[in-house]
Amino acid sequence: MTPEQEAMLGRARESIEAVRVEIGSGLYNHAVADAYYAMLHAARAALASIGLSFSSHGATQGAFGREFALPGILPAHLHRYLINAERARRAATYDYDASMTEEYARDWLQRAEEFVNHVEAYLREGG
Repeated sequence: MTPEQEAMLGRARESIEAVRVEIGSGLYNHAVADAYYAMLHAARAALASIGLSFSSHGATQGAFGREFALPGILPAHLHRYLINAERARRAATYDYDASMTEEYARDWLQRAEEFVNHVEAYLREGG
């Protein structure tokens, strides 16, 4: 794994830790948003392993699906997690009527951990 990929995974793990702290503090909207960012950083690390980098969230999501989920390199449901997490992040960030619950934030924490763990295992195995 390259230092760049290590840094991206470090940022993903940092985001997961932020989610835990935010849940513990009752900051569920922030927790949902940071769960998405954990997945985004991990997706970028995976894409970097094959020489790809994108500045937009949508391009990153699409490339992750095309390069890793569709061919079965990583579980296909992770791509759906990434897409749905961004939708949840947008609602948590910009929908001022939205109020995320602790259960919802914990669900996103679990998905983010699963996503990051799969990507990290793939990269550590030489992917």
